[in-house]
Amino acid sequence: MTSQMLLELDLTKYGLGIIANLVMGALSAVVSRRVVMLVPLFGYLIRCVIIFLVVFLALDVNWLFAGYAVDGIMGSVNGIYFATYLYTSEITSRDKSRTLALAILESVKGAVTAAVYVVTGQLIQHTGYNWPAILSAACTLLAVVLAFALPPRPPRPSPTAVTKSSPLLPTPVEGYWDKMKTPFKQGRQKGLTALVTLACLAFFLDRISDFMVAKVRTLYVMNQPFCWSSSQIGWFDSGTQMACYLFTMVSVCLFARYLSGGVSVAIPAVLSAAGGHCVYAFATDDIELYAAPVLGMSSSLSSCLLRGETSRALGPQAQGPWFAVIAVIESLSFTLGTPALAVYRASLGFFRGLVFLIAAGLLLCEIFLLLAFQLKWRKFISRKGQTIVVPSATEDPDPKE
Repeated sequence: MTSQMLLELDLTKYGLGIIANLVMGALSAVVSRRVVMLVPLFGYLIRCVIIFLVVFLALDVNWLFAGYAVDGIMGSVNGIYFATYLYTSEITSRDKSRTLALAILESVKGAVTAAVYVVTGQLIQHTGYNWPAILSAACTLLAVVLAFALPPRPPRPSPTAVTKSSPLLPTPVEGYWDKMKTPFKQGRQKGLTALVTLACLAFFLDRISDFMVAKVRTLYVMNQPFCWSSSQIGWFDSGTQMACYLFTMVSVCLFARYLSGGVSVAIPAVLSAAGGHCVYAFATDDIELYAAPVLGMSSSLSSCLLRGETSRALGPQAQGPWFAVIAVIESLSFTLGTPALAVYRASLGFFRGLVFLIAAGLLLCEIFLLLAFQLKWRKFISRKGQTIVVPSATEDPDPKE
């Protein structure tokens, strides 16, 4: 399978995932959290089964597009993350413990991904593709069973959701769009729209810079003067991810204990990550390559804090649309980060580290957005009892607020 086909499969998955996550975010106010979690899990399970059939029966590899398309239509991996973040936000209080819980989820995801890289590589090397395909489907099936076992969480509809003029299920196009705009609606809360917009812009720059580096780094270290083997690259990527998410979890734990909130601690972290990209850009030997992840292991801290601290500022009806917006931004960032490969190939003749410098520049722009977010957040969070929709007398208020 060529790298071009892998790219096309990912674009199919993430492109369709943008639409799916928009729809699930809009429906999150009227469907249970278990359903929101099961839909993308079933899509991922179908994809795993199709991959197994293609491998086991030696089918044409173009059948993989069917699996990736179904996965994308049902939300894909970002839809699973959206569902788990949403569920977690509803079982945690509206303080720093929510940010900590979301960061732990993010760190577990990163640690598992790092382990999977190594295990999958070893299995393919020693047993071929059958066992990795079987284990992938089995693990996804186990995740489906665990989702059924989760305590039920009913949806939190808006107090104005069931009226003659505002139906429970959103009508096509306008209705879905109105639901997804919930986190951006200012209402009586001064500064909310600006706060959420800054969070989205900063999150987008953080993710697209990360995807750009991830797409180019493998080719970068495989070529001269480094000429790394696939095994060396696998261990390097796994160690980098493990260190990154371990750093994030420890940092957020300290943040939750000693700091008052916001994203101020992410500013030096982003600056350090930008320095790591610059080291990649100008590296000439293996020692410098190993030094780059040391500076860059703080790269996921910003996204964790933006996700959690913005969730704290939003009321219960906005949690679903907010995490759906985050999932859409991640899918969009992957899609827009794809041209980094073309930039890398075009820059080989004069400066092959150009993509890393562009990624560092995006992170420097993110720092200014984080500064603005921090100032807005401090003003906003100081007001007690902030919610997107003020609960009516008959509505069950958020028990955790």
